[in-house]
Amino acid sequence: PKLVRTQEEFQRKLFRDFGVVARDKAKSLGYSHPEEPKFAVLKLPDDPCSTAHCPDLGNILLSEGVQPGLPLYIAFSSADAVKQYQSRMQGGVLETVFTVVTKDMLDPGQHDETTWAALDFMTAEGAGMFVGPSRSIFSSLVLLSRQRMKFEAFHFDGRITMLEEDGILRPEKSTAVPMLRSPLKWVFSLSLGAKTSSAWNMTLAAVRSASISPESLVPVCLTDAAPMSELAHGMVQMGVRVLYHRPDWMDKMKPIFNRWKRKSDKKWKFAFPDFDGTRGSLLRIDIPIVGFLDHFVLYTDVDIIFQRRLNWETILQTDVESFMREATEATEAGETIYGKPGYLGLPEFFAMSTEFQQSSNRDKMDTGVMLMNLRNLQGTYQNFTDFLFDPNRAWDFNTA
Repeated sequence: PKLVRTQEEFQRKLFRDFGVVARDKAKSLGYSHPEEPKFAVLKLPDDPCSTAHCPDLGNILLSEGVQPGLPLYIAFSSADAVKQYQSRMQGGVLETVFTVVTKDMLDPGQHDETTWAALDFMTAEGAGMFVGPSRSIFSSLVLLSRQRMKFEAFHFDGRITMLEEDGILRPEKSTAVPMLRSPLKWVFSLSLGAKTSSAWNMTLAAVRSASISPESLVPVCLTDAAPMSELAHGMVQMGVRVLYHRPDWMDKMKPIFNRWKRKSDKKWKFAFPDFDGTRGSLLRIDIPIVGFLDHFVLYTDVDIIFQRRLNWETILQTDVESFMREATEATEAGETIYGKPGYLGLPEFFAMSTEFQQSSNRDKMDTGVMLMNLRNLQGTYQNFTDFLFDPNRAWDFNTA
């Protein structure tokens, strides 16, 4: 009973001291006010990111729809530990967009480690949202407990819990991210200068057209604009999930682009007469590494209009249950689950088509609409960008 009272007091203090701060910060960035006085809990990984491109945890939370208006309590961490972790990540989105709270900001030195561990577990179990790493016993137990209570939770690395993976516990429903998630994420990209260009009006039209099927399509904007920019504010207010990212290759891209543009005789070069205009489109190259948990996302340029409902049944021309059953049988038989070029199915890397007339001519292909296999594209990202931004290589192709 004493621990329960301590936990209840701790949660009241968490929301009392930081609820208004989180709400006002989120409001200044264009986000709506949370309907209920809740908070979210995040457990940082014990080990640093081991990959070459570590996504910002803030972008992962934003892509999954975690509300910045909720105070974000970091379990088992101090303010210094959070700053140290953020220094190894790209972008600093977590602390820029979210109101991060740690135990030393609430009750420094008031409880021993055992009491804090119990408080953190109980707080995470009852929070409005919980996010943590899959290779953590704490996170695994919290996620499984919340799954039984039908509370929202996910692993920010997209993997199943270590307890499920190791066969220690078998939940009624797998904690794995489904291959075909619904609603489908629709991703587009905008540069920070888009607000003053024709791309902005095209984006507004595209986003409004996507609202015809809000239950099957989630709009996500990838931008190099700042969270407090007019561009980001406008997108957020339209219900778009905005991710913030500046590619490592941005600086070395400009001279390569200018050299290619001088040599190119392709008519589309006049659509974006300068590098800043093209930069937003090229941001799509980094979609696989910014933190999406999804296996597949739909990418489009901003000059499109959705004319009807779009979902997996529309894309695959069959129901998801039948497709997944056939995919499971193919996997067990050692066969590929990916479709051949020119046929219906999932792409091994990405699927695209021609712009106006159906054709198998590669010179006529257009990457303005793509179904992207993010899991496989992550594995080829470094080789692809090394090829694409090699200063000694001349761009002699028209699809980039």
